[in-house]
Amino acid sequence: DIRSVWYYYVLFAISGTVQSIGWPTVVAIMANWFGRNDRGFWFGVWAANPNVGNIMGSLLCNLFNSQMKFAWVWVWILISVLIGIVGLLNLVFLVEHPSEVGIVINEDENEELYQTIDTENQQLYTQVENNRLHEPENLVTSILHDISSSHNHIHHKEKSINFFKAWFIPGVIQFAICYLG
Repeated sequence: DIRSVWYYYVLFAISGTVQSIGWPTVVAIMANWFGRNDRGFWFGVWAANPNVGNIMGSLLCNLFNSQMKFAWVWVWILISVLIGIVGLLNLVFLVEHPSEVGIVINEDENEELYQTIDTENQQLYTQVENNRLHEPENLVTSILHDISSSHNHIHHKEKSINFFKAWFIPGVIQFAICYLG
């Protein structure tokens, strides 16, 4: 029965599951297309998609309902068809990796810089472990100097985390809950 609340619970659960399956794929493809220097900017632009989509969806619904005088049922159907068409276009034309079309993204362009930063950090850790920095002031000064000099560089390489550890990053659960409905 379409008037049952459980009908909508099931539909929203399916929708959320499908959307959560799509997000890791989007992140992987975006990471393939942009180098380390540009990823933050382009992921920020990409993160605007839900808001832009909501605005565009509202405008299209208004256009179909108010201007073209379609009944609300047809507005939902038309919007669904448009989303389906965009999904099919992505399925057919989306290129997973730039090398498939002859574009080379140089991921190792800053490898020497990463090694330099890792070496500087390792030297600081070694000094602390060997108790060369006996006084807290020297330790704090050395750490602050290391932090300020690393802001002028690209952050060092870090190993990626798995799906379950990502849930424990502050703010991830709250962000996910915001997108439930």
